[in-house]
Parts: sequence; C-alpha cells; structure tokens
Amino acid sequence: MPPGSLPSRLLHARALGAVGALLVMVALTVASHTPGDALPPSPMDGLDKLEHALAWLVLAALLAQATAAGRGWRRLVLAVGLAIGFGVVDELHQASVPGRDLSLIHI
Repeated sequence: MPPGSLPSRLLHARALGAVGALLVMVALTVASHTPGDALPPSPMDGLDKLEHALAWLVLAALLAQATAAGRGWRRLVLAVGLAIGFGVVDELHQASVPGRDLSLIHI
C-alpha cells in the first residue's frame, strides 16, 4: 500500500479509532474502580446521566471508527454492541468497589 492511498488512510483512521477507544476504556475503567468517597466533585453536578451518555457516545463513535465491519448500520450496531458489552462488564465490576453501586441505567 503506497502512503496516502485510500487503503492506507482507512487503516490509519481505524488505528486512531482503536487507540482512542482503548484510551477511553482505560479512563472509564480507572474512574469506575475509584471508591465512591475518593471521587472528585463533578463539574456537571447533578448531571451524571449526561456525563455517562457522553462518555458512552464517544466510546461508541471511536469503536465505529475502529471497526472494519463495512459501512452504515452494521458498523454502528457492532460499535454500540461493543460499547454496551464493555459497559455491562464495567458496571458489574463497579458493584464490588466500596461506595459505588451497580446501575445499568449508567450504560
């Protein structure tokens, strides 16, 4: 693949999506493993559902960018499915963290 060719650019875009998704997943995991009393105050006080929605939206968008599942709805369904799967596992683990609870509404 010559540099700058369409396949090269697509591969680069997928790699950036994958790295971005991995970084978001690490950040979400670190945040959910933090005990409730050690959490810093939120700049969006009272809007935690919005914070969660934005985080999962960013993760799904990056996963969609990273996938090679084609275009359109299949790619979107795969990305949303992966984000939901990660969210479920993350929430299940969060239930064992002191001061945190299991809330599937956060996914």
